[in-house]
Amino acid sequence: MTRPMLDDLELQQVQTIELDGDQVWVQHDIPALEGDFLQGLGRRASQITLTGVLTGAEVGESLQNLRQKFRAAQPVSFVADIATATRLEQMLIEEMGVRELAGKPARFEYAFTLREYIPATPPQRIIPPPPPPPPPVEEATLEVQVIVEGQPNFDHAHTRVIVTGTTNDGQSINSELSNRQGDVWSSTPFPPGSYTAAATTANGLTGSGSTTLPVGQSRRIVITLHQGRAIAHAFLIHYWFDKAFVEPCMRHVLRRVAQYAQEHSNEKLVIVGHTDESGSDQYNQSLSERRARAAYAYLTFGRSAADADAAVAEWNELRKARPTGVTQTINDTWGVRQYQSMLQDLGFYNGRIGDTHDAATDQAVRRFQAANGLSVDGVVGNQTWPVLIRAYMAQDNLAIPAAQFMPNAKNGCDHGVVQWLGCGEKMPVASTPRGGCADPAWRPNRRTDLLFVNDTAFPCDDIPQPVTLNIRTSDSNPTGWCLGSNQGQAPQNPCCFLTFDANDERRWLVQPAEPGTFVVNGRIQFEDGSPLANTPYVLIAPDGEFMDGESVCGGGAGRKGTPIPGRTDSDGRFSYPTNPKGVGVYTLEIQADVVAHAQGQPLSAAKGPVVCQRLDGTADFIVVVSLAPTSLDFVAANNVNQVLDTVRWGEDFRIRADVPGVTGDVITIELRSFLFRH
Repeated sequence: MTRPMLDDLELQQVQTIELDGDQVWVQHDIPALEGDFLQGLGRRASQITLTGVLTGAEVGESLQNLRQKFRAAQPVSFVADIATATRLEQMLIEEMGVRELAGKPARFEYAFTLREYIPATPPQRIIPPPPPPPPPVEEATLEVQVIVEGQPNFDHAHTRVIVTGTTNDGQSINSELSNRQGDVWSSTPFPPGSYTAAATTANGLTGSGSTTLPVGQSRRIVITLHQGRAIAHAFLIHYWFDKAFVEPCMRHVLRRVAQYAQEHSNEKLVIVGHTDESGSDQYNQSLSERRARAAYAYLTFGRSAADADAAVAEWNELRKARPTGVTQTINDTWGVRQYQSMLQDLGFYNGRIGDTHDAATDQAVRRFQAANGLSVDGVVGNQTWPVLIRAYMAQDNLAIPAAQFMPNAKNGCDHGVVQWLGCGEKMPVASTPRGGCADPAWRPNRRTDLLFVNDTAFPCDDIPQPVTLNIRTSDSNPTGWCLGSNQGQAPQNPCCFLTFDANDERRWLVQPAEPGTFVVNGRIQFEDGSPLANTPYVLIAPDGEFMDGESVCGGGAGRKGTPIPGRTDSDGRFSYPTNPKGVGVYTLEIQADVVAHAQGQPLSAAKGPVVCQRLDGTADFIVVVSLAPTSLDFVAANNVNQVLDTVRWGEDFRIRADVPGVTGDVITIELRSFLFRH
């Protein structure tokens, strides 16, 4: 008989070998009959038991290998005549006994119990059935029907329907419906919730209606329009706390105001300043008028040389320090923040906007003074302020004509036009927060409304005289008031001609000149596309809201009226899915030492860490930044690499080079840097 082989071990001197194999049978009864039958289910795995003796120096190592496979329950090959007869090839060692015989070196007794190895049936991959489809969403439909009283065939081509309200899950809705059939506007799907629809026509008809829209149902709001007052289409600019300075991004809004005025020459422009509710009524009345005066001066600077002089004189008076304890004044106490903003907008300063006149600010002032023929002392004083103001206004040179303003005339009294008005804190926007104090600061209330109305007179008879009317800075200022009483103090109802309530037909209904809302998304990145990650920034919406919050009452959150910064994520992104905002100019200030511009703008648009961009929801707010290193005034040619690493973005610098072999060979090159991140 051939000696058995277990794995690579030859089993010598086999003394016993036993084979145990069984057939498996199952007995089944025959239903309703006597007797049964047997069903064969194959056989069990065969078992072999071997005993014997092994000798030889190499036996110990082979036994050690077998023991490792025994412990690991690893199948081993088995060859023997008995295995061949029964077709056994792979075996598992169930039991393994080995004893070394005393006095006989390299001699072992062994006993193995082997079990035929039958591989387990591979698991079947059970593909779960696809999940059942989600239940169909029950879509709601909102319809708005606009009926003009006495005019069943009214042409609604220029009728606007704006829906505001709150969804069932607490989201705010402010959207204009555009799907119209005849006199019915509809929107499907529309989220369930509670809504008010306001309808206005180009000729001044107004009306509104409300409904609750259930899930999966349709509701129709029927609005009957009656002859009412005109709509006041509003642009607005907003302000830093307790200031009337028109910031650089607000210049973009004023340019759109001038464009709208040119395109709608039949409409009158009314400029109305407002404040938040921080401060006394008397103080806020003057502050609101200062804001309106500043906007009017900017919008009329370009009419003529005399108007330019008047506008500069107005701003030069505004920038002066307010006398202590005086409320009825146009002095607005402008400082570092205001002249840094102007210098940056003019391309002389590229640092962060703040309240500190640092070395970079001093250098920027000196460069501006040198460029404009002024005494170079680094101080923004009486000689520099007027020149800086004139250069700032001249960038746009806006010139809205006097004929486009409401007349300041009534009952034979005539004092030209109404240049500006102030409402103090009497007309806060509807969503003003209260916070933990009675007089909250909130930037959306710190605004000037620039209102266009298709009307020839104010809708109320007594508009109080502005309290700063008689504070004149030039011959172009008004000299009298024809539209109401001269109260001299903060009036009780200075804005009797305006309303936010669509049902109030006695006043002009204020509505945005550019309606619609969308979710604001954006990203801040370097030129190579890598993100500016985890970096603080401040984003201001067109309505003036700091998108990440404001210190409403002061204290722990920061100085009253200052923004709470947001922070970009690891991919440089920011988003506000729960706070949709309207179309208009957004202001982004990055709180880092960078210069930035909106994607798609030229490199020359990067003047500092502040970016102005008009958004309408069609694209994200993508901002491209570059690092702003320190400056160097003069360097030699052998140090060019250091220059490129240290000169500020947009600053002038000079390189001196020597040409070998040439006498008097000093060459000075003046450059303006536009450095990329590298």
